[in-house]
Amino acid sequence: MFMTLFLVLFVLNSTVFGLTCKPSGPAGNLVSLSFSGNHSEVYEVSHSKKVNGYPALVKAEETNQVFQFYECDPPTSKYKRGGQVRSVLNTSMCITPGAVYRFSVENRNFSKYPENADDRISLQPCAHVHGLTMRLQWFMGSETEKNCAWQISQQGWKTDQASDEVVLSENGVALDNQEKLKKRFGHQGRAEEGQGRRSSKK
Repeated sequence: MFMTLFLVLFVLNSTVFGLTCKPSGPAGNLVSLSFSGNHSEVYEVSHSKKVNGYPALVKAEETNQVFQFYECDPPTSKYKRGGQVRSVLNTSMCITPGAVYRFSVENRNFSKYPENADDRISLQPCAHVHGLTMRLQWFMGSETEKNCAWQISQQGWKTDQASDEVVLSENGVALDNQEKLKKRFGHQGRAEEGQGRRSSKK
């Protein structure tokens, strides 16, 4: 089944080295919900599993780790309105996917960038200037019909494809984009239990 990433929630302006941000919505645990809404999974930052030396985001039975979406002034015109997902315990640390999906002129489709990157999500120091790390950490946050939850999706640059579909492996969590998964498993946007949620490269 496909899982969409959410902040399930329970607020200080912040300026980080010239990047002006403010909390948007309440803070809460990081979870995913199935398309049907009848299944959820909880995630936390691991103390033992790493992504390029940084703590990896992994599935958990339960967690007391809390995150907050910060809406930031876009560092350049390449970014949509959005911001970063920061640890409440240490607001200098941000949720950081390992890749974005950018349009490839050669393939005439969206593909992972950097191409050979470990795309698992980790907790890394928040970027404060325009660059690849900022692009990886840039999310959009939106309210849902449930007051206690905000949906978040990685956007990167305006030209990148939004990614909020969870891909789960034994060693962590990655993000994929919905259109790619629909093409892989059919137009209904669903796969059999256990499919579409395993990362092939972990």
